[in-house]
Amino acid sequence: MPTRIHGHRKLGTIGLPYPDTDIRIVDKETGTKELPPLPFAVADTGGLTKEQSEEAAAYTGELIVRGPQVMKGYLNKPDETAATLRDGWLYTGDIACIDQDGYTIIRDRAKDRSSSRDTPSSPQKWRIFSISTLMCGAQPSSGYLTKKWERS
Repeated sequence: MPTRIHGHRKLGTIGLPYPDTDIRIVDKETGTKELPPLPFAVADTGGLTKEQSEEAAAYTGELIVRGPQVMKGYLNKPDETAATLRDGWLYTGDIACIDQDGYTIIRDRAKDRSSSRDTPSSPQKWRIFSISTLMCGAQPSSGYLTKKWERS
């Protein structure tokens, strides 16, 4: 799989993973079956077309990440840790797919709401930023992320 060092930016994606960072897309139902990448590459100029989006549904699942920058767990929350970290993989809750060049496209969230310091909040902006930074160093203002999430 290509890495951030050897790639370039593609609008509509959060980029390539950092070296020593593994990513997978797994089925949404069990989180155990790895899904293949898309059989096509996303254009450099802006994400999936309508036809590609329909075809991508079969290749879309939950994004999981493994690497040295992934947390060890939640402090004093073993149940939450067990639900989020499995066999060394961080289950992000992001619904995504990977194009044939290795670029990750965030398509949705498995969960609509989250809690930050016990205050319910909509996670889209910080979640996209944190996952893209954790995985590949992408900036939240790049391409698709700005277009889709700035309206929320």
